[in-house]
This record gives sequence, structure tokens and C-alpha cells, in this order.
Amino acid sequence: MKITIGLHKYNIPYNWNEVTIKEGIEMYSFCYKNIPKKLKQKYDIILKSNDLDNDIKEWQDTILESDIEDFSKFVTKVIHYFSKAPNNVLEYCSEESKQTIYTNYLERFVIDILFSGATYQPLGITKFKYKGKTYHLPKDKQIGDTIVPMYDLISMQFCECADLISLVNSGNDSFKYAPYVLAVLCLQDNEYYNEEMAIKRAKEFEGLNMDTLYEVFFCLISSIITHQKGLISYSQSQKGLKELVRVATNGASYYWTSTLNQTIHYHLN
Repeated sequence: MKITIGLHKYNIPYNWNEVTIKEGIEMYSFCYKNIPKKLKQKYDIILKSNDLDNDIKEWQDTILESDIEDFSKFVTKVIHYFSKAPNNVLEYCSEESKQTIYTNYLERFVIDILFSGATYQPLGITKFKYKGKTYHLPKDKQIGDTIVPMYDLISMQFCECADLISLVNSGNDSFKYAPYVLAVLCLQDNEYYNEEMAIKRAKEFEGLNMDTLYEVFFCLISSIITHQKGLISYSQSQKGLKELVRVATNGASYYWTSTLNQTIHYHLN
């Protein structure tokens, strides 16, 4: 879409299907390195707080004049990053106009890229096509009264993905691991997981749009919710809850119950 800054129009993305994963990797690095700590703290509060009004008020009480200046500089950097509008043009743009552009068009991209697609509304796809080939997302399977999350994954895929998920949002250039998650989890019909193939395919998947990546992330989150519901149901009927939790969160599976937990309620609220 086009926005007007001064006397000129500039292109910015409107949806995540207009941004490739490769561009998303660059975007994550830019946002992670430039976002002021206080602004990131605000987004953390908005996305995670159980007492939003009170927590935001407490946050506002800690804001200094220097923080406001940092926010303004960041907004200008974000507009320049997305629109490529020259800095000398942005210098003559009012603070109110820049804040409007940021809030209405660009803020959700910043939040999504730093918080695992927090505002993204998933379609719930089960497969996607890329370069003429169809790839399938992991599937759950119902066995009797029990739903087994990601039934068709082998243990190696699970462990590889757990390690990758823990890296994706760890800072700096860590988002570069995101396409590897797709390459590990999403296979063609009658295809078996192969690590060398996944490494090669991950590079190719950088050309996919970001909405596909977020669909796969949502698939993971949905499966984790199913897994946790099963654990809760089981623990309510069994003794030794502490031991169950200890075992369930040990080793590689810890990443599924902690790292992914950070995004689960964004989609539920």
C-alpha cells in the first residue's frame, strides 16, 4: 500500500503475505537492535498482563523525557526502514504525523516480528504450495478419546524443532533459524525427514511469505495447547503432579512448554 509523506507517496507492506521470510529475518534484526527497552517493556505488558490498566499506569510513571525522545527516534527509524522515505523528508514531518503512520500501519509489524506473530490472525492451513510443490504441516491424530499432537512427527524432528524454536527469538540475528522450523516440520507426501535435505530446503524457504511461517508457528502453538490440556487432564486424575511436570518439562520438551508458552495466550485472548 502507499502512504503520503510530505509531497510524495511511499510503499509499505499491508499484510504479512507481502513480506518474505528473508525480509522478515532482516526486519527482526532491525527491530531487535533498535527498539527502546521501555517500549519493548510496554509491548510485553500489553501482551502478557493480567491487570493491563494498572500495569500500564505503573509503566507510564517510570517514563522519563529521555524515553520519549527514544520513542520518537525509533518511530522515525521504523518509518524510514519500511518506506525508504529519505531522512531529510522525515525531518520535516511532524511528530504527530509520524506517530499516526507508525500506530496505524507499522506498529503491528514491529510487535509481530518481535513477539512471534502476536497480532497475526491464522487461517489454520494444513498445507502450502511453493515452487510447484505441496508441503504438509504436522497433523494431530485422535486415538480413542485422546488427541495426540503432531502424530506424524518422528522424534528427531521434534528435537530439532524444539532446539530451533528456542533460538528463533533469542536476539540479534536469531530469526534466521525460522525457515529451518518450516523445513524440519513441513514435508511433501510420502517424504521422510532428512537433516541434509532440511538444511538445503531452509534456504529455499526464505523466499516464502511470512504469513506461511506464522501459520506453521500457530500450528505448533495449537498442538502445544492440545498437549498441555492432555497433561492437565491426566494430572487431575493422578497423584504426583510435581513429578509429572518435572518429567514433562525435562530436556528438549522444555522448549515446547516454556518458549512456546510465551505466545500461546496471544492467540487465545
